[in-house]
Amino acid sequence: MQIQQIKDIGIITNNLDSSRDFYVRHLGFEAVYASPKYVHLKNGPLELGVMAATAELPAMPSNGVWLSVEVADVDVEYNRLKAAGLPTDAEPKDQPWGERAFVVRDPNGFGVNISKTIPVDDEFMWSSNQLTHASS
Repeated sequence: MQIQQIKDIGIITNNLDSSRDFYVRHLGFEAVYASPKYVHLKNGPLELGVMAATAELPAMPSNGVWLSVEVADVDVEYNRLKAAGLPTDAEPKDQPWGERAFVVRDPNGFGVNISKTIPVDDEFMWSSNQLTHASS
């Protein structure tokens, strides 16, 4: 199968209204469809569905899911979100894999990685990339 694009990402939540508000108010998404059980959000090419949990599709723990978005200035966004009282995992940090980033938590506990691309630390990539070593 050759996937052409990821069309959208979906979150099942017990907090539909606060989830919608988080993504609209703090991350710049626009609600392009809303019903009592589902909200479809869009920010440029990124689409996000937020669905109210049901007995058939309960909300699950958020430890295994994240959303990663790139912004123009990570530090500006960190200060803005911190001033709004949102929970963050740490201050922005330069990562050797080529991003300056921090994580903010949505009302469900999902991590949203806010990043800006920076130069990759070539030594880190060489030493940690098993595929590169295997094919060399």
